[in-house]
Amino acid sequence: MSALRSQPAAGLALLSVLLFVAYASFSPGEWGTIRVTRETADAIVANQEELIGRPLSADEREQAIDIFIEEEVLIREAFRQGLDVGDRRVRQALTAASQYALIDPSLGPPDPTPEQIAEYFEANREDYRLQEASTVEYVYFLTGSLTPEQEVKVFAELRAGQNPASVGGGLGQTQTVRAVTRTSLSTSTGRQFAAAVFDQELSVWEGPLRTSQGVYYNRIHERRPSRMRSLEEVEHLVRQDLVAAYYSASLDAALTGIRKRYNIEVQDPGGAP
Repeated sequence: MSALRSQPAAGLALLSVLLFVAYASFSPGEWGTIRVTRETADAIVANQEELIGRPLSADEREQAIDIFIEEEVLIREAFRQGLDVGDRRVRQALTAASQYALIDPSLGPPDPTPEQIAEYFEANREDYRLQEASTVEYVYFLTGSLTPEQEVKVFAELRAGQNPASVGGGLGQTQTVRAVTRTSLSTSTGRQFAAAVFDQELSVWEGPLRTSQGVYYNRIHERRPSRMRSLEEVEHLVRQDLVAAYYSASLDAALTGIRKRYNIEVQDPGGAP
């Protein structure tokens, strides 16, 4: 399964919005044609670049647009199969329903052999690495609740050893999060925030760090280093991934045939029509 296919649900949600807009613009006679305008392609690429935090390569741009097309094919296939319940809000659900309908249920999930599990693990060892994690204590203030002078004072109070619950006149919220990874912190608060937290010294208050939600002060209590896990530790995960890869390959094979039913026109972002 490709990296772009496995992006967080937020990306899929935005793609669903784009599909919703595309749906509204179709007339009944155009359902045999999937037309990706330059504006739609630009939006798809911009969304994906925002998710991964870097520009897409030419191959990745093509892949992101191809995933969009596959979703549109699945949605139209769902309508063709009579899975439509007459509500545009169920498009994402219809996509999932159509995916299942395309895979022969009589085949059932595969039962990977120990040899297949070991081979898949060796080929994808980095995917099963235990990520670096930290226990982080926060003091959080809503945006606008502190003046610049008060922000400086809160930092000084924390460094002086004052009870975190009482700094800033007690207006802040305190929280301790255990075993948080850089990836999960990046997803919830942004990459810059996560980098600042994970790069700071142990047991020392730092801040203020700003997000769209507010102002944070934090300190790291402990760190768990990254390490490679053994096959014995992750065998159940490898088995699940093998089954998922099987279904993904089956779906890709089915989509290859179904896409031939549609005329697909794509305007690549920034390129020629």
